This record gives sequence, C-alpha cells and structure tokens, in this order.
Amino acid sequence: MQHERAQWYRLLASYSQGFALVGDWTVAFRGGDLKRKQRLSGRMADILSDLYLLSAVLKRYEDEGRNGDEGALVDAIVKDHLYAIEQSFAAVFANFPNPVLSWVMRILVFPLGRHQQPATDRVTYRLARAVMKPVPFRDLLTAGALCPV
Repeated sequence: MQHERAQWYRLLASYSQGFALVGDWTVAFRGGDLKRKQRLSGRMADILSDLYLLSAVLKRYEDEGRNGDEGALVDAIVKDHLYAIEQSFAAVFANFPNPVLSWVMRILVFPLGRHQQPATDRVTYRLARAVMKPVPFRDLLTAGALCPV
C-alpha cells in the first residue's frame, strides 16, 4: 500500500510537469488565439483542477495521519482523478490544432502510454454504502461540516 502511495506522488509530479509543458507550448503556439479556443483552455482547466483536488486529498490524508479507515476512499478518489487527468490530456492532444506538436507533447507526457483506470463500480458502491451509515468513518469525512438532522 505504501508503494502505491509513493507512485501516486510520482504520477502527481509527472502530470504537473506535463501540465506545465503543455500549457507553455499551447500559449507559445496559440498565443492570443487561445482565447477563442475555449474548449482547449477548458480541458487544460480540467487538468489543473484535478491536479489541485488530487494534491488536496493526498495532503489531507497525510495531515490526518493516514487513517486506515480513509485508505480505501483515498484510493478510489486518487484512481478517479488520475484517470480524469489522463482523459483530459488525451482530449487536449486529440484536438490540438498542430498534429506534429500534439504528437510530440503526447510522447513527452505519456512516453509509455496511458494506463490509469478509475475505481470500479463495486468499490464506489461499497464506499457509498459505508458513508450512508452513522459510523465513525462518516464522522471522519464530515468533521467540521454542518449537517442538518
């Protein structure tokens, strides 16, 4: 499990570098025309938001002492966000106006291809069921939130 978490941090760093590279090249290539390509910039925003949410989940998990009860939930969240990041990058590359530059960026960001899979429906269902019961696990997740009774 610890090895898997170390891999998450490596992927987060790698995808952050990929985002910076693609962002820089997009601005350099598209310049002022980028504003008219709102779908392209929207996909880049999706990547950035997934990177932010992923880092926030991992930071909270570390700050709270890697609580074992939250481990399965963190695993599912991380898998979903890594998959979403790869899908957004793929959409950027597929719709980039310069096919040669798109191919180069794809090779630099994913030299071995895309391999992430989201959490399975079974895992998601099991976590949703666990959160619906009034147990300590739910209290961990909702600490500080106002929940009307």
